Amino acid sequence: MTNSTMPATVRDAAAAIRRDLRAAFPGTRFSVRMGTGTASAWIDVKWTDGPNDDMVGDITDRYVDGPVTGISWERRFSLTVRLAAQEKIRTVLPDFTAYDTDGRWFNNGPGDCPIFHLDGWRFGGGDRYSALVQVADLLILNPRTGPGA
Repeated sequence: MTNSTMPATVRDAAAAIRRDLRAAFPGTRFSVRMGTGTASAWIDVKWTDGPNDDMVGDITDRYVDGPVTGISWERRFSLTVRLAAQEKIRTVLPDFTAYDTDGRWFNNGPGDCPIFHLDGWRFGGGDRYSALVQVADLLILNPRTGPGA
């Protein structure tokens, strides 16, 4: 975005970001809020499921200039997506449990997730939540085929 088309205020930038995100991802509901006080030049973007951080960043990064100092993102995953990812992981790790059916984090299992391969991708090697998030993004919400896709 050139300086001549950069929004004049943080409020204008927030409105433009909201408009651009709705146009790019019509099925996803976004919360776009301006900061207050000393963070008044920041914009906070939150959403559930839908596009990943990079996809949202491609749109919002255009506005980090002029009146906007920075933009933070927070992507959440619905229980439906978390459980779908968990079931997908269980096809190769039958004992994998991160959430119970009520959406509560399962603390009684081992904390680390072993490395596993699923649909041509390599996952795991860290905590269970990270593996779950990666599977949710790459195989449930934004399906891609094979490494490097």
